[in-house]
Amino acid sequence: MGPIGLPIYGGKDVWSSYLVKLVVMPSVRLARAIAHVKLDVIEEMDYRIAITDVTDMGTETGEMLHIQETLRMDVAPEFSLEKWPSGMRLRSVHNTPIESFWRWKRNGEGHSIRVLEPVELNVKL
Repeated sequence: MGPIGLPIYGGKDVWSSYLVKLVVMPSVRLARAIAHVKLDVIEEMDYRIAITDVTDMGTETGEMLHIQETLRMDVAPEFSLEKWPSGMRLRSVHNTPIESFWRWKRNGEGHSIRVLEPVELNVKL
């Protein structure tokens, strides 16, 4: 059996280092799916949003950042977008809050799906 990859999407608060969301999804490359996760997070956080969302430069984050900007302009107009942008897109190597989390998750926690015994599945379609 070859390597197994699970599409996991995560969000972390830069200020507090709080892990806001970590979810396994069918795909983490679809803009609508990521936008839905953003709305779920807003609801789970009692409708509070960050002043600035920091993401990587993936195409899947565009709709999420549009939602962030629209809500930010509505709920916090006193924070000008010029001085406090609603979103920042960084190369993954510079998006250190979440990237450092992935390194910890991979190296520090010690859990791996590879330690599971292969299971034969008898599925009838």
